[in-house]
Amino acid sequence: MATLQNLASVDATLGTDPVSFSTNQVMVTIVTGLTATMSADKTMWVNGPLTYSIIIDNATGTTYDLSAITLTDTLDITQVEFNATYGVEVDGTPLSSSDYSYNSSTGELSITLPADIADGASSTITYQVTQL
Repeated sequence: MATLQNLASVDATLGTDPVSFSTNQVMVTIVTGLTATMSADKTMWVNGPLTYSIIIDNATGTTYDLSAITLTDTLDITQVEFNATYGVEVDGTPLSSSDYSYNSSTGELSITLPADIADGASSTITYQVTQL
């Protein structure tokens, strides 16, 4: 992580007098190394389920865990539906249905990961869709 510091100055005229003043200093932490990569198990889909995998990687180089993680995917309900029989897996372990929700009217699948992702670690989320 790096810190970005910024301070701006203002030059103006107030009445007939020149004035100069500055803003307060702002410090922002720049976070790098967080990625989410999605893939599908097929490039040409004829039949059967299609499995999506998303790998969330915490390579920030910090001592901080990535926590309170919610992944949201909006599925195209004109073409697919969420495969509730398969459900959702995180790192190969099936999640309880209380850890995810699917709205069949909007296609929104919301998944709450059950554990933090430590720096240097990753987590893989998988779920399936079927053709309409």
